[in-house]
This record gives sequence, C-alpha cells and structure tokens, in this order.
Amino acid sequence: MPKFVYPKGMPTGDKAAYFEEEQSLYDSNISFETRIETAIQRYRARRKFHQHTAQVFNKFMNYGGIESGPKMFGGSDNKDLAEKDAAEIAALTAIHFVCEDVLSSDRWEVDFVGVAKGFFSCHIMTELESSTGHADISRATNIVRNFYNYLLHHNVCPEFTDQIHAARKICDLADVELFNVIVVSERLPGSFNTAVSATHGGTVAGVYSDDQGWEDVGKIDRTLQHCRDTVKFALSAYGSQEQYERVADVEKFETVYKEQISLEVTKVEMADEATRALYATAREKKPFLAALGKLHCRRWTYPLAPTFSHSEEAIKRQQTEHSMVLWIEDDILQYCSVGMKIEGEVRELDIGIKWLDSVRAISPSFFEWLPNELYRKQKALKNEEEAQQTNDQVNLEGSDGSSEMTGSQIEDA
Repeated sequence: MPKFVYPKGMPTGDKAAYFEEEQSLYDSNISFETRIETAIQRYRARRKFHQHTAQVFNKFMNYGGIESGPKMFGGSDNKDLAEKDAAEIAALTAIHFVCEDVLSSDRWEVDFVGVAKGFFSCHIMTELESSTGHADISRATNIVRNFYNYLLHHNVCPEFTDQIHAARKICDLADVELFNVIVVSERLPGSFNTAVSATHGGTVAGVYSDDQGWEDVGKIDRTLQHCRDTVKFALSAYGSQEQYERVADVEKFETVYKEQISLEVTKVEMADEATRALYATAREKKPFLAALGKLHCRRWTYPLAPTFSHSEEAIKRQQTEHSMVLWIEDDILQYCSVGMKIEGEVRELDIGIKWLDSVRAISPSFFEWLPNELYRKQKALKNEEEAQQTNDQVNLEGSDGSSEMTGSQIEDA
C-alpha cells in the first residue's frame, strides 16, 4: 500500500477531512474511468503547467485514450459548485475525459506499462533531436513520472500499483536510452557503411566523386577515393585472410544480396587496443579513417511491422540466418546498447561482408508499438471529415439563404 501524503502546509485539524475526501473520490467501488478522470483533474489543478509542459502532458493523455478540452456544465457558477461535494466538483470541472470510443469498446484495456513504452519509444521520438534532446527528454519523463507518483501517493487505483511501478521504471530507462537513440539515428549508417554504399551501388552511389569541386566543400565530406580507402582499410583490420588478399580488387566486388530488415542489438564490441592503434597510425596519412568495432545483432520483428516484398533468397535467409555482425565506428558504438532496435536495409558483398546501406528507424530496448498510433490517426481523419461536413453544410445553408433573399427582392420589385 503506498504511503498517503498530505499537501504541504495543511493544518493538522484539516487532515482527517482531507483524508475522508480522498477516500470518497477514489473509493474502490467507483469505476476506474471515473477515478482516473478525477485524479487527472486534481493533479492538474495543483500544479502550474508551462506551455511546453502542458503540451507534453496532453499528448501523453491523448496517446493513452484520454481526451482533453473544455467541458460545458450547464451554466454552473461558483455558487452552484459551492453546493457540490468534492466528487461532483471534480466531475463538473474536469477537462480530461476517457474517450467515448474507449468506453464503448471492449478492445481497450488498462496498460500503464504498454502506454509508457509506446509513448516514449514511438510517439515522441519524431520530435526529438540531439541539440535539445536531454532537456526535452527530461521534461517529458518528469511529467509522466510525477503523474505516476501522484497516482501512487493518492492510492487512486491500487489494483494497478504494480503496473504503475513498472511504468515508472520505463521513465528511468527513457532518461538513459532516448538520447542515445537520437545520436545513433543521426550518425548511422556511419562512415564505413556509407563508403561501401558509395562504391558498390548502394543508396548513396553517385553522391561522391574523385573530382570534387569547390562548390562541394563543406557540403560533401569525402571523395570517392576516401570511400575506397575506408573499405580497404576496414578489410585490412577485420577481414579474413581470403578477404584481405582481395583488398586490391575492392572495386570489383559485387553486391549479391539485399534485404529490408529489423534487428535487435545483442552485443556491442568496441575496437580493441590493437585495432585502435592500427587506425591511429593510418590516420597520420589518412585522417578521415575512424576506428571500427562490431555490432552483433539478431533478427527481430513486432506486431504490425511494415511489410516488404522479399526475394526467395531473402525468405530462405530469414529462416536460416538469425544473426549477423555489422562493422560500425566506435564513435557510434559508444551510444549503442544491448536491446536497441535497428530497422533498415542490409546488403552483402560477394566476399561475405554485410553492410548497413540505409536506416529507417532506431528504437530503444523497451520499444513497443501500440494500436493507439492507428487509433489516433484514424480519429484525426474522422475529426477532419466531420469538420469538413459541417463547413460544407454551413456553406450550403448560407447559399440557400442568399437565394431566398434574392427571390424576395425580386418579388418586392
């Protein structure tokens, strides 16, 4: 049972009355929907929300099936409210409500953990960038964490106490992982994978050339020769004996396989001391070279993941090739962690080297995709359609009124 906490500064004589009021608001005989609406309203009433804070809180509520907006309560004024008890006042003044679609459907369930995972791993990721990431992430996790604390302190829904504790731990994970996800998203595929792509018909083939003009300086950070040298040196550092012997023929390598794939990181292997020393020596003449480590991954998928057309070879590999190793720069690997998710396209050269040609998404270890995303988009489309229909009706009525007036004017004439 969570510890009950009285508001700071409350006179001792009022504590019993306050406790009774809280007990009446969150009595277990009251439906969860009513209790959570009351808790949200009272939580907001006791806190000053700045604009950004309110935006994040409302997005979190909306993602979890709670709508927000003004509620008209039949002209009740302060005198009317003074005659109401705490539960009635909370209901009349609430601006957050459980969506009608949620209340009328049996397809929804209470899942504090799932909503926390989905909100932090999917919903807000598109709004974050490394330049402001730490501040934005802390703001979001603090808002959600504080709300969970409120639910626990006020014993709002004791039947979900374990869930709320677990959801609060997701906030802690998000504090650590989301910034790393942002950085990795901005830096992958990395220099080596980009170099292979440029020299062997990948996504960036044709972007780099050997005769870079002055107009490209500052825009394009390498030449095609830089790319060749990057691939050659990587093979020298990590390639097998057979691969090393073919370094001179790097331009003759052929791409024999490609696949849109989802991966989960199982191990992060930074460059060892010998490899770092090898690269350090090489950088004296080729400063663009960056030490490579290894990212060990396994295949991974999730419900409603994007589907792609796969070749027979890809289908065969999906059944037999369950893991792979990608060569990634150390300055990217330092932000990677076990459990991180990578979605993108992997290709393979005829010498057995795989590379990450492009990246669709990077996600934290606690990634979870919920149907809430689809529901939110469908609801937005529905609202747009209803607004358009209302607008069309208003225009039609205005047009009819104009015609009648014209007819009346003609009769008067």
